[in-house]
Amino acid sequence: KGKLTQIPVNNAAYSILNCFGADNFYIFSPVLEGDKLTALGTTGEWGYGLSVTSCTNGLIEYPQMINCRGDGLYIGQEYFNHSAASLCPKDIKIIKPKIINAGRNGIALCCGENIYIDTPYVDGVSGKAPEAAIDLEPEEADDSPLESYLKNVVVHNATLLNAKIYGVLHWFTGAERNVDVKFTGSTVIAGGVYLVRMGSADITDDKPCVRNGQVYYEHLIHDQRLVADNVQSDANLAIETAGRGRGIR
Repeated sequence: KGKLTQIPVNNAAYSILNCFGADNFYIFSPVLEGDKLTALGTTGEWGYGLSVTSCTNGLIEYPQMINCRGDGLYIGQEYFNHSAASLCPKDIKIIKPKIINAGRNGIALCCGENIYIDTPYVDGVSGKAPEAAIDLEPEEADDSPLESYLKNVVVHNATLLNAKIYGVLHWFTGAERNVDVKFTGSTVIAGGVYLVRMGSADITDDKPCVRNGQVYYEHLIHDQRLVADNVQSDANLAIETAGRGRGIR
């Protein structure tokens, strides 16, 4: 029993444990500690704890990601390698992930189909934008043959504490995105400027971001008692559109 610890580096992008292109895999109770507190230089916002990219049929139980410079848990396409049989992660279950003191996002959901995350616990996110406990942000490299989407993604009984800016961020770019995400059970959020923010980098009068599908919350709870003493807690809900345009539809 032990853990994987990232030695201090001055790299912009890396993963402590990268599941790339795997099929039919099982990982039990990995403990991954990043270099947020010991890092060299100022880069590293894409220094992930656990990344699940271009995988199928996987089960990961009780992972712990601590002090990662980037995202604690990243699920999406692999940016630098498009050789996997399935570019989009499919049929992945992650049971009770625990993310502590992440530098960019607690959990980034950037591409996936049939993804189930049970009882995630995130406490503390600060360092590099967007600083969200959970970031819904379909994305891909410019040369990827697949436009990323989120289909049948379920996050059950999430506890999201003390992210500096967002509890959950919806960030959709491009002309059109297919998004189908459900937060089932109770989603408890404490701390941050926004409980939930819905926005886009690309919304203008002539270039709206069209979202097909929905993001559903069964029971959204703000619990002020769980806010750390040094964390701002405004509890805003924000749905943003372009100043004169159609924005997100």
